[in-house]
This record gives sequence, C-alpha cells and structure tokens, in this order.
Amino acid sequence: MLLEKILITICAKDPTIELKRTIDRTMSIYKNADIIVIDSDSSDTSTYELLESDEKYNNVSVLYHMNLNYELGAWKIAYKNYPNYSHYMFIQDSTLPIAKLSYDDLDDSTVYTWPWQYGFQTHKELLTSGVAEHLTKGTKLEQEFLKYMDIEFSLATHNSFVANNTATNNILSIFKTLPTCKLGSCSMERLLGLAVLLLKIETRDMRPYFRKTHVGRL
Repeated sequence: MLLEKILITICAKDPTIELKRTIDRTMSIYKNADIIVIDSDSSDTSTYELLESDEKYNNVSVLYHMNLNYELGAWKIAYKNYPNYSHYMFIQDSTLPIAKLSYDDLDDSTVYTWPWQYGFQTHKELLTSGVAEHLTKGTKLEQEFLKYMDIEFSLATHNSFVANNTATNNILSIFKTLPTCKLGSCSMERLLGLAVLLLKIETRDMRPYFRKTHVGRL
C-alpha cells in the first residue's frame, strides 16, 4: 500500500550549513513531506550531527550509505529503502526550494525535470572518454544513446527530477551500471534525459520552483 505523500531525497557530500538551509526551506514549503539525506562518503559529518541533535528535524533521516555513485546512486538507495511513497523528489543539497510545485496530479507518464536543451555536444569528453557509452551497455538505453550522440535533446540537469512511484521505478530500473566519477555524473544528466525520451514521458519544468546555490566545494 502506497503512502500518499512525497519523499524528498537530498544527495549530499561533506555538507555545509547550506544543507540545513535547504532542509529548512523544504520543510516550510512541503510541510507533510518526509525527507531523507543520502550521504556520499563524507569526511565531514558535523552538519548531519547538528540535524540529528535537533528535535525540529525528527522527520529528516540521514542514511550513511557511503554512496560512491553520485546522485543516481543516492536515488537508487532511497527508492530501494523507501519503495512505498506515492511521489518522490530527488535534489542536490544545493538545490533550494523557493515555491511549491504541484505534484499530486503527476501520472505514470509525466515528470518534472530541470531541462537544458544541449545533449552531449557541449561536453564531448563524455563521448571520447567512453564513460557515457559504458553506463548504457546492456540497458534499454544503448541504442537510444547511439541515436542521440550528435542530436540535441533535453537533459535532466543536476540529475534532479520529481515523479510518482511508477515513473520513478520505470526510470531508475533502466540503469544497471552506476557512475563512479564526475564524468559519469555529468553523463547521467544526459542519460536521465534520454530515459525520459525512451519511456515517452512528458516533462514539466521544475526550475521556477528552485534556485541553485553554491556550497563552495568541487
């Protein structure tokens, strides 16, 4: 049985106070949401300790999974551990909500993404390095990747998206090999965009509802 509420997953590594700010704003806008933070093998966990020591954040959980697979790894961990929410929001710790998006009417073929109409041509190292090709091997995306290598299409920038349970499962289940480097994470922005195309999912623009901030790390 699905929980009729949204699970907001935040991917973080060596989080700064910016994570707390993002969570505070998220809690103020999405008052009934549950929030989890997936840690990406941080060496500095002091911000998590601040959250865990404050009763204000009782609906926020930190999962110390030593995630080494960037955002997609975090999203897969979240869905595997919490598979019964009606809706999911996946954002980085530097993605600050500024307004509430309407997600209740999302269906199996509609998602929010952070679009950017460029494809692979703005970052050709993703192709020459073979990283993007490696991430599609043996998946439904293999032919789609070859088709769109030289064609502009809309990315899922920051690997962020909002979807209902079915669409989330359909998108995440496509990916078998996970990114292990920054080029892989950049490739995944493109491949998530291709997954949406492959599944014939209509996209809505999540940019009016968020502001990207800078947390002062590479």
